[in-house]
Amino acid sequence: MQLAYTRDLVPGVPGMPYQDWNSLTIVSYPAGAVIQPGVAVELVSGLLYPLKDAGTTTTFLPKMVGVAMFDPVGGENSYPPATGTNVVSFAGYAVGQMVPVARKGQVWVQTDAGGTWPEFAAVNVWHSSDGTHNQGVFTMTAPSATAGAEIDALGAGVLGVHPAKAGTYTDGFNQSIKVAVVELNLPGTVV
Repeated sequence: MQLAYTRDLVPGVPGMPYQDWNSLTIVSYPAGAVIQPGVAVELVSGLLYPLKDAGTTTTFLPKMVGVAMFDPVGGENSYPPATGTNVVSFAGYAVGQMVPVARKGQVWVQTDAGGTWPEFAAVNVWHSSDGTHNQGVFTMTAPSATAGAEIDALGAGVLGVHPAKAGTYTDGFNQSIKVAVVELNLPGTVV
């Protein structure tokens, strides 16, 4: 018996390419913490973490290396993360597991749905330095310097795009998924 059904078409899930895989520049690093697809990630001592740097704006670079991608093979064909009741979910890449990271191209990302998503304009990101709030989740909520609840702009290397696609959707498992699309063109990315 089916107890849940799709009420709104879910256009994409966090960590999946907006276009096709060939349009992205992908690199891989081992996870230093559990990493969910669709979040901004940083490289610290050769290990990947959800963005938690206490810096602001361009001081995220060069630590910020991109957005963690959803790998259906590495994720054992499980479903990407969502809020709400996780009937079927992917807890994230385990510590030590190789994580594919997009550095260039258009990608579906996790968002808190705060504010109005822009078209070709800089977006903000949560980067809780102590882990008490979101880490690496995209937002248009105003910047905040509150310790543990830091939010800052990402700069010109990460732009919000396709605002009509950004939103909160209910999937077939009755989970609420908050997604948006960013265009990445991070410094040092080889074309």
